[in-house]
Amino acid sequence: MSRTAKTLNITGDQQLTLTNASAALMTTIDASASTGGLTQTASSVTLASTITGSDVVDSLIMANKGDVIDANSGA
Repeated sequence: MSRTAKTLNITGDQQLTLTNASAALMTTIDASASTGGLTQTASSVTLASTITGSDVVDSLIMANKGDVIDANSGA
């Protein structure tokens, strides 16, 4: 597995749950095209991340003081 920063773009109408393991290298998570929602259960990212939520209520986690979260219209 590459240890470089990754981007995850989320689309669709189903709820997506990101676990610590599945999001460990994600420094950009963009769920703005999702209508199903995003839930993060944990985060161990050591780099600053940019997270954009979906159009419904999401559960997002800041793990680094440099993180940027945009709740989008789901708040």
